[in-house]
Amino acid sequence: MQKKRAVAKNVQSRTPGEICVFGAVYVNALPESYVKMATDFSRRSRVPGYVAVHGLSSPPKPSELNGFTFER
Repeated sequence: MQKKRAVAKNVQSRTPGEICVFGAVYVNALPESYVKMATDFSRRSRVPGYVAVHGLSSPPKPSELNGFTFER
């Protein structure tokens, strides 16, 4: 199997106030085991290279994004 890089693309938003990004990455795992790991926040936060785990309320509040930055 050839290793591929993750892909992220900006998508045209409906309004100037929206930011839309599409991303995809290949995960070599059974869907059930990936979903189990992805929803286990304490386990996921121990994965090497994982940056952060954070949820948003509904509706999201601007203060929940404090400290969030984009790479150039």
